[in-house]
Amino acid sequence: MTSSTRTTSRQIDPAAADALRGATKLAVATDTDDARLAATRSLAASLAAEYDLSVVLYDRSQETWMDHPHPSGVCDRSDLADRDRQHIADQMTEFDDAGVEVTAWIATVPSITEIVDVVMQAGVDAILLPDATEHAKLLDRLKSDSPADVVERIVNHNLDAPVPVLVDDGTTVRVETTAE
Repeated sequence: MTSSTRTTSRQIDPAAADALRGATKLAVATDTDDARLAATRSLAASLAAEYDLSVVLYDRSQETWMDHPHPSGVCDRSDLADRDRQHIADQMTEFDDAGVEVTAWIATVPSITEIVDVVMQAGVDAILLPDATEHAKLLDRLKSDSPADVVERIVNHNLDAPVPVLVDDGTTVRVETTAE
């Protein structure tokens, strides 16, 4: 698919396009009712189809310090039903419709630092985030940075290999970091 036939109205920065061409699996943050995350998720379905990427939906909807244990990891649709996460299975339909292979990652600790586990354990080699969310989690609110700034620091601190963090500001997708 060329940019003239792209199904999204977002501009793709050339560095972001290069990062997507070099990737195989894209992590995309999601939640139950955040419109910014939903818009980025829709964009991810389009980009994944265009760049032949599989996707891991990184669900942060039920993160809490109160529940124990804190299970996390890759889930398929049958796991989601068992974990009362039907909203993710519903969100996966958009990727199915775009012909994109999709799985989910359940995060239960209220920290964006779990994105490192997604990268290391699920084989993710690119991350797509909105530049802001409507419903920031507690630890996200303690920082004045954008979600991408927080992820950039976490990725740079915890990973040896470069992992591009792509940011969707609603009009343009750009590379925030390459974690070099």
